[in-house]
Amino acid sequence: MKAIVIEHYGGPEQLKLNEVSKPNVGENEVLIEVYAIATNPAEWKMREGYFKDVMPFTFPHILGYDVAGVIREVGRNVSKWKIGDAVLATANGSYAEFTVADENQVVAKPENINFNEAASIISTSMTAWTALFIDGKLTKDQKVLIHGGAGGVGSMAIQLAKHAGAYVASTGSTSNVNFLKELGADVVVDYTNEDFTKVLHDYDLVVDLVGGETQIRSYQVLKKGGTLSSAVGIIEEGKVEGIHTASVWVQPSGELLTKITKLLESGELRAVVKEVLPFEEDKFQRAHEQLQTGHTRGKIVIQVKE
Repeated sequence: MKAIVIEHYGGPEQLKLNEVSKPNVGENEVLIEVYAIATNPAEWKMREGYFKDVMPFTFPHILGYDVAGVIREVGRNVSKWKIGDAVLATANGSYAEFTVADENQVVAKPENINFNEAASIISTSMTAWTALFIDGKLTKDQKVLIHGGAGGVGSMAIQLAKHAGAYVASTGSTSNVNFLKELGADVVVDYTNEDFTKVLHDYDLVVDLVGGETQIRSYQVLKKGGTLSSAVGIIEEGKVEGIHTASVWVQPSGELLTKITKLLESGELRAVVKEVLPFEEDKFQRAHEQLQTGHTRGKIVIQVKE
């Protein structure tokens, strides 16, 4: 099968299209023929070697995590799934024509969305859910500020927070103001010409998807006892007494993903796909280059098969 492989840590040019062996299926796993792959910011950081001290790779290595496709083989102990099922899943090594996933990390694809949309919501929605409801403990009528609302995680976070009955503010560039309002944000601060700390006050939760100075200044808009939940890591020296902090770490969960797909089925949540690219070496490289800018609206998806 074809796969995008890296042989060394480094830049986007390390992403190479190679022929590799199809993965073997464990007794509690399924083999998925990949139709669509969602690319994630964490993957370019892994490629660069940011996490090599805690998650070292054995090379050659296939990146990728979010996948949608059709089951082509099931392990001998698998009872939940059958050959031919259309699914989405979290699966290590998804930059390939086939990948394997634990049966408990697989979810049925909603019929009202396509494979590209299905792949796009996996990590984004679980990260947003964790930041809002697990770490942030957001409840109805509370106020939440979401930085980076136009990105993959941010666009899910706005929708999920509104669905929960929260009052939602978001920051974004001028070109994304209307988009953020369309997602459901009650108030949008254009960070290119407004200071969010001057217009937002007494918030229960900040979901930080940006980091740096934006994170440090976010303490100013939180009420005492509020929470700053960051998907990009907490800056320790920026902490403020009386404010809770949480560094978001997502535990893959088929159960959580099932809850999210039900919202997609009902139309209460929609996938946000910025661009769909073909399964080609230079397109993966281009996707990673775009992700590294930190300014991507929605998700970049690689389509493997129609």
